[in-house]
Amino acid sequence: MAEQADSAFPHMVPRSPRLPLGGLDHHMFEELVVSIMREDMAAGCLAGDEVVHLPEGPDGGRDIVVYLNSTIVTVVQCKRVTS
Repeated sequence: MAEQADSAFPHMVPRSPRLPLGGLDHHMFEELVVSIMREDMAAGCLAGDEVVHLPEGPDGGRDIVVYLNSTIVTVVQCKRVTS
């Protein structure tokens, strides 16, 4: 039986063999997270009006920042974990 996505997050299916996340480098993974967050924002599932992927470098642990009316409302740090 195929896994079903949560109706609030149709693009996210836990443990899906169709999502080759292990093959993504850290930058590609961050871009994927930015894309998902932008889709969620457009669908009204994420508060904010802008998602910014910060450039590489000393970022204080921040990879993605979400703004609402020019105020930071969410900060994301992406980490790759191997099992």
